Amino acid sequence: MTIRPGPSRVRRVVLKRVLRSGPMMKGLLALAVLLVLTACGAATQVTPLRDQSAAQIEADRARCGEWAKKTAVVSAGYAACMLTAGYEVAPGVRSTSERVRLTRATTANDPIGVLIDLLDCDREAKREADSGLGTISKAIRDYVGWTTNADKRRQVFTTCLKPRGFDIRAS
Repeated sequence: MTIRPGPSRVRRVVLKRVLRSGPMMKGLLALAVLLVLTACGAATQVTPLRDQSAAQIEADRARCGEWAKKTAVVSAGYAACMLTAGYEVAPGVRSTSERVRLTRATTANDPIGVLIDLLDCDREAKREADSGLGTISKAIRDYVGWTTNADKRRQVFTTCLKPRGFDIRAS
């Protein structure tokens, strides 16, 4: 009497072979590299405004990167932290990719306040830009990536941030 492996054992063996195959490992490695590069893309686009040294810039990047990981929106959290550390940086929200700088003095807890300002103005800009759209237009925008009312959204975002102590530099 021979004991044959059941279908679940066969599936596990086949799955293990597929996952350990060369093409699969290369694909997973490529995906990991892409994710790392995408996450670090925002980190490279900072302009020091207080004559920070190269060592200080790297220390601020590392500190802000760690702080941002604890926030709900990592890209905006990173931008908020770097803004309060004295840099000009893209805000990390969908309303604009133009660079932003703080025009007011900062405090120790300011990254949280700056993050709230960025997200609040982004939400307000999205709401205003979507106000004239119908359900189908919103669905197309959300699922296809079509950008609609981008200029209106950018304008509302800029208008919202300026009285809060930000300056937006047109690219």
